[in-house]
Amino acid sequence: MKKNSLLIYSLVVELIILSPNSYSQWVQCRGLENQSVSSFAGSGSILSAGVWGGFLYLSIDSGATWTLRDTVATTWICPYCALVIPPSVNLFASGSDVFEGAGNGVNANVHVSTDNGLTWAVKDTGFSESVNCFISIGNSIYAATNGGIFYSTDEGTSWNITGNKFNNHSLAKIENTLFAATEGNGIFRSTNYGSSWTEVDSTDYDFFGGLAVIGTNIFAGAFQFYHQPSTGGIFVSKDNGRSWDHSDTGMTDHSVNVLYSDGSNLYAGTNTNIFVSTDTGATWKNISPHVDSLGANALVVYDSYLFAGSNGGAWRYPISQLVTGVKIPPRQTPSNFVLLQNYPNPFNPATTITFLLPSQDHVSLKIFDIMGREVATLIDGNYSQGSHSVRWNASTIASGVYFYRLQTDYYSQTKTLLLLK
Repeated sequence: MKKNSLLIYSLVVELIILSPNSYSQWVQCRGLENQSVSSFAGSGSILSAGVWGGFLYLSIDSGATWTLRDTVATTWICPYCALVIPPSVNLFASGSDVFEGAGNGVNANVHVSTDNGLTWAVKDTGFSESVNCFISIGNSIYAATNGGIFYSTDEGTSWNITGNKFNNHSLAKIENTLFAATEGNGIFRSTNYGSSWTEVDSTDYDFFGGLAVIGTNIFAGAFQFYHQPSTGGIFVSKDNGRSWDHSDTGMTDHSVNVLYSDGSNLYAGTNTNIFVSTDTGATWKNISPHVDSLGANALVVYDSYLFAGSNGGAWRYPISQLVTGVKIPPRQTPSNFVLLQNYPNPFNPATTITFLLPSQDHVSLKIFDIMGREVATLIDGNYSQGSHSVRWNASTIASGVYFYRLQTDYYSQTKTLLLLK
């Protein structure tokens, strides 16, 4: 009996030591630990994350691991005082296009990717205020900033301000009607594509952390300026914003940072908790009941997981274990062959090369020197549809510029890598 008890105790200790950081079914995403995640955008087989400080990360394995993709903005340091303002990064996916708005409150910019987030181009650096979110209506993209709402009809190349010049935190739409949640001025509605705006807030709150839509119902998450848990809440309007009612039964923390809708389900993130409603906002359930510190700045559902971005990293939870009766969309697969830039680059002595396949194919991945001589064959065989990563250890190879080439029956691409010892 003592031997069995000792064995059980040893197994429990081993499980505690080996288990990843998780709370119930929440599992922390590797590569974003201790980062302050402000936004997500899923497009195709790539999930992107915006990180406070001006950083852009991407994941090609359903958010399990993350790689730094780019630095899209810099921290502003006041030349006359000790004030330091790191930039936020907010993302929005529209088909295969992904929009990124970064800003530190002094200057801002917009980047656009047309390949699901693989590569980015600067579209506009004329914003003087931080970009907080995007939304699209038809061929127009709207950007909510601290200094108003702007719109672009040329995929972000140029922007014009609408009639809303408030500090806007969130945007939503019901068909062609726009809604804007502000920080300090309530909720506004536009029925003419942003030319003019009408205040529609009757909630007695001025600060709002998010908007979400299910059908013709629009939900707004309110908070007090100092984010007191007992104040704020979620409100719903069923008449296009003309009247609003409380819709937060079951919530123990009412200061809402973010709202997100997926199908018929609503998710709300506060500073300390994450809630879900499966009955169109009538009642709410705390899905982080044992995690006092797991709040959310950003929420998204992607590839059958709910992702939460917090001040301590990113976490994911299987949708199938969150709520019953949820229809899980099929995972999106690559539509094209893609060879990613190796990471890290430059490197010493090892680097990782990732590629995406739209279908099963015979693949070879080889390394060549600047004279065109083959240095190494990393893979040569059949690979299934999806993303694959190969690690090259160049510990026995001399420093220099090398090329890696991906070859299939229908596709070939070559990229450069740099080995520095």
